[in-house]
Amino acid sequence: GRRFDYLDPVVGYLCPWLLILSFSVTKLSRFAITIHRSTYSLILGAVICAVFVGSGTRQTRVSSERKWPPPKKTPWNPRTFFRSTDLFFVVFTIFNIVYAGYIPLIRGIATGDTGYTDFGIHGVFGFYLAMANALAIVYFIVYLRTGNRHYLYRYFAILLVFVLLVIRESVISIGVESLIAYSLVRRRVPLKKIAVGLVVSGILFSIVGNFRSGSIRQIAGVDEDWVPDPVVWIYSYSYFNIANVDNLISRSNAPYHNGSSFNQLLPSFMRPESNPDDYYGYLLLSNFNVSSYMFPVYNDMGKVGVWVLTLVAIYLTSKR
Repeated sequence: GRRFDYLDPVVGYLCPWLLILSFSVTKLSRFAITIHRSTYSLILGAVICAVFVGSGTRQTRVSSERKWPPPKKTPWNPRTFFRSTDLFFVVFTIFNIVYAGYIPLIRGIATGDTGYTDFGIHGVFGFYLAMANALAIVYFIVYLRTGNRHYLYRYFAILLVFVLLVIRESVISIGVESLIAYSLVRRRVPLKKIAVGLVVSGILFSIVGNFRSGSIRQIAGVDEDWVPDPVVWIYSYSYFNIANVDNLISRSNAPYHNGSSFNQLLPSFMRPESNPDDYYGYLLLSNFNVSSYMFPVYNDMGKVGVWVLTLVAIYLTSKR
């Protein structure tokens, strides 16, 4: 059998989807709908694909301790390279702030409205966030390998920028990626510590989420007082995820086989014009526009496309 290993891509895939499936049968929200069998068959098919491919790949145990050789010499000066990268990041950050005319966190404290959805230069802000995310993880890995605290300071500086811009998703992404990086470069983190970290993170992010978006209970339509706010946040981003996919499957003629799933790979200003109703018309609640990879892939290529993409992704990430 395959033991529980948070570094295993199959486990990383199954955990959130099993959580989503468990929330899909609950009726915590007064807006909850009954999920159709066709939606369950799509998700369960993807889960089976992940397990099938994962069970066929050899699972190599990652040792709890790793010793790395010293970095190889390069033709360019690493210090100059990182300083140039720092300068580019700082200039890019200032440019976004000047363009928007405000810093979301400060604006939120002053006015109650962070304006985070309108922040940044349209078309390139997504690239900026992706670059900053990757840069933070690179700095963190360099710190883990060299012990140079200057890279750790840079790592936290990027996290601080994300906090100032109220980009909660990027903070979560960096947190998960940092856990994986630390486990691969240094040593595994005990599951108990991970559990404590998840609880603390859930409380903090629910506070930030309520500050950024308002009362999650009112937005999600959860009237049960006994459910903690962090659980309501997890429930909302899980349940409405599958509900939005269910609306697409049950209320549209998808798949359309129009190549639309590849549009997300392009900057927004280069994407073909599309009807907003093609996406927003299937949202159960407009506030929860969250969707997984299944929504655009099913919209374009149907169940087979979702299953094939799952097979390929799990195979490539499980192969060692």
